[in-house]
Amino acid sequence: MSLEILGDGFDIHGGGDDLVFPHHENEIAQAEGAGRRFARHWLHSGMVVVGGEKMSKSLGNFTKLSDALDAHGPRAFRLLVLQTHYRRPMEINDEQLRAAAAGVERLDSLTRRARGEGLEAVPHGDTSQFVRAMEDDFDTPGALAVVYDLVRDANVAIDARRLDDAAAHVAPSVSSAGRSDSASPATTGASRAETAKVPAEMPTPR
Repeated sequence: MSLEILGDGFDIHGGGDDLVFPHHENEIAQAEGAGRRFARHWLHSGMVVVGGEKMSKSLGNFTKLSDALDAHGPRAFRLLVLQTHYRRPMEINDEQLRAAAAGVERLDSLTRRARGEGLEAVPHGDTSQFVRAMEDDFDTPGALAVVYDLVRDANVAIDARRLDDAAAHVAPSVSSAGRSDSASPATTGASRAETAKVPAEMPTPR
């Protein structure tokens, strides 16, 4: 079915790490046995666990996504997912979600401070470290560490009243977090491609 829909040698095939054998190895064998090229890259994700045990409906240790979102919000859930490398088991519970919500608040707190200091529009920052982490097997925890280092440095610069330095740290944190809307050249004196507007709240990196 995959080959019929996506064609020979399609880019990415994903699934849980419990499907590597025999399911995915059988798919490869069947395709190549028929003279077809199967997926070029494989992404096998770790299991969602609760207390170190695989989350399972049969065990009754599952959390409904709707309940988690209602209790903690979608941004906290998204950040929790990003804090765990996709190949590792991911623990989901109220404690982890509360910690993720606190992480979201750290991002939002910086944007409020930046706007309060008049840093409404800042130059687009260097996102190379963020990109380097993402290019290393989708290392989202490493990419988030880059963002939070920038948040820390921006807050230190604001505390020291070094607003130019603060803007230099705010810029890549906004850019890395995925903000794409631009400031008005009329208010910044810069081209639309060179500026980014500090949002009312920081988008969770995606």
